[in-house]
Amino acid sequence: MVQQTEVVETKVLVTRLKVGMYVCRLDCSWLDTPYTMQGFLVNTEDDIDEVRRYCEHVFIDEKRSVMSHRRVNYSYLEPMVKGAALERLNALGFRRMREHGRPILMPVIYPTAIELAKELPRARAVWKQARIVVNQCIARAKADKPISVEEIENAVEPVIESVVRSPDAAMWLAAQRRTDPYPTSHPLNCCAIVIVFARFLGFPPEILLALAKAAWLFDIGMWRLGQNYYIDRETKDPTGKEQIREHVLVGLDFLRKSEFMDPDALLAILHHHEQHDGNGYPRQIRGERVSLMGFMLQIADTFDALCSKRSYSPEHTLQYAQQALHQYRDIKYPAEVVEAFVQSLGVYPTGSLVELSNGEIAAVSGQSLQSRLYPRLVPLTFPDRQMRTEFREIDSSVLIQRPVPVKIARGVPTNTISVRLDQIELTANSG
Repeated sequence: MVQQTEVVETKVLVTRLKVGMYVCRLDCSWLDTPYTMQGFLVNTEDDIDEVRRYCEHVFIDEKRSVMSHRRVNYSYLEPMVKGAALERLNALGFRRMREHGRPILMPVIYPTAIELAKELPRARAVWKQARIVVNQCIARAKADKPISVEEIENAVEPVIESVVRSPDAAMWLAAQRRTDPYPTSHPLNCCAIVIVFARFLGFPPEILLALAKAAWLFDIGMWRLGQNYYIDRETKDPTGKEQIREHVLVGLDFLRKSEFMDPDALLAILHHHEQHDGNGYPRQIRGERVSLMGFMLQIADTFDALCSKRSYSPEHTLQYAQQALHQYRDIKYPAEVVEAFVQSLGVYPTGSLVELSNGEIAAVSGQSLQSRLYPRLVPLTFPDRQMRTEFREIDSSVLIQRPVPVKIARGVPTNTISVRLDQIELTANSG
């Protein structure tokens, strides 16, 4: 059996070349350069100056690069070269996510997620820093100042690493942020949701990075408009509606001026308001012409918006948001992508509140690999709705084994109880 070795190439402007990168391809013939071998490691700044004499951009082999700014080595991930998982991804549009001439994407298998309580302290820290950077991006867009691509990448990489370790921690904190002002919480929550979705599908880390950056910046054009339509985007004024439809291109123009060059992120942003039936914007393309990343970003956008309290719309339960997405299958989004999204979050997404058949209110704290119908729970009240004083995770599959089985009855709004999720301190289970 021949083992396939795939080169993971990334196109990089020479002005962004760094020591430690491995150059595997040029934008010109190797014969027109003094390099005797087709491929070399950038060891010094002088090496970069030499490359500038011959090239405008080069291609980097990620696997052979030794970049000191990389925080995590993803070499432990197992490639999914064959199998039903890859076939399913291709049916969703995975192979069509990149234009001709770029390296073919290879999905991976991520390790089993760690428990919520173990990741929460680290997750809180990285998302706190992410919030600072997102606020800076918004302020710069308003002031017509370029964003810092380096600051965004430095902040988003730890976020991705945290979500890879524990998707439940990302969704738990997203639920907490919905009590924060919508302009800041929304891009952060969309980032969490779309990475959880992409991790579930097995997208490689480079696409998780692109989607995370796209989620932070996909509505940056809203802040460039004359009025604050981000807060009140349900305007009935035809002129206002037309301006809102312009925000995608306005945002992309701003990002290009900021030298934001990630092609996958830019494509996701460009397509995040296009629809499966062709009634989206700005290009009104349809079906397979819309990038899978664009559909994923749009679904995350809609899902979080429905679950958040906005000036023109009440907050809905996470289950309501999932049902709303189902209504737009093969209209706004391909049915297969919607189904995959619901599977990625589970029937009862982490961070949602549920009522049990005995009257207790509990928070969903994690998903079960064995069954999405039986997630991990944190009981918050007793059956008489009195708040508990200690909050400990349990496995809901154990509840149905009681003499009088206890099941999840329904999802409930966050205002069902007086305590917010960010006020709950989880008690570690013994053993």
